[in-house]
Amino acid sequence: MAEKSASRGMLQRMTDLDLNDVAAFVRVVENSGFAKAARELGVPTSTVSRAVARLEETVGVRLLHRTTRNLSVTSEGNAFHQRVAPLVASLRDATRTLNAGGKEPEGLLRVTAPNDIGSAFLSEEVVRFADRYPLLRVELLLTNRKLNLVSEGIDVAVRAGRLESSSLVARKVGTLHTELFASPAYAERHRLPTTLAELSRHHIVAFGARDGKIGWQLEGPRGPETVALACRIACDDFGFVRARSSPVVELA
Repeated sequence: MAEKSASRGMLQRMTDLDLNDVAAFVRVVENSGFAKAARELGVPTSTVSRAVARLEETVGVRLLHRTTRNLSVTSEGNAFHQRVAPLVASLRDATRTLNAGGKEPEGLLRVTAPNDIGSAFLSEEVVRFADRYPLLRVELLLTNRKLNLVSEGIDVAVRAGRLESSSLVARKVGTLHTELFASPAYAERHRLPTTLAELSRHHIVAFGARDGKIGWQLEGPRGPETVALACRIACDDFGFVRARSSPVVELA
């Protein structure tokens, strides 16, 4: 009978537990005092003091030692704080997530992308995105220069190629397939390559070369191979490379 009575008493205390009182207690411990905790909560100090007193009465133990000048946590209060503080923090995070999820996006969204990707793929997507979120304003910066996203206030960057080591968050949105082409005039004047090694003897127009050098990763008879090439013409714009009609090999 005694065990049943104790169990009923514990269940009653759990039912009577006010989570606001628990949150107030956690704030008091974290701020080492009632006054600062009250300022953070935006309530009078007396409200926080009463909340902790109610909590102590509910759990049946003293959680804090109070004097006119000092406040300290009892051993029971310390153990209780260690158990409930992470739970209170999780509740706060969950509340912030719900609030953020229910709010209509608004403000300015700054997006950067290379010229070709922006004009070929993003124009319709940006219009649909703006229609979906009417409170947002979109500023699209099309440039082949790699901007510093932090210092230049960029929210989203669309990039092609391999991601360099970065602390930024990246998501794959698609795959671009590239092929080799020769202009008709070049094909008439030169014998086209039949092996990857023969590419080094041809004049190359390439995208993204550095100091006139580029490495192409191509599929050969033995699988993926990398070919190091010297470029006759290098450019940072796919449109220029694709549109070339002079007698050189082109990458598009």
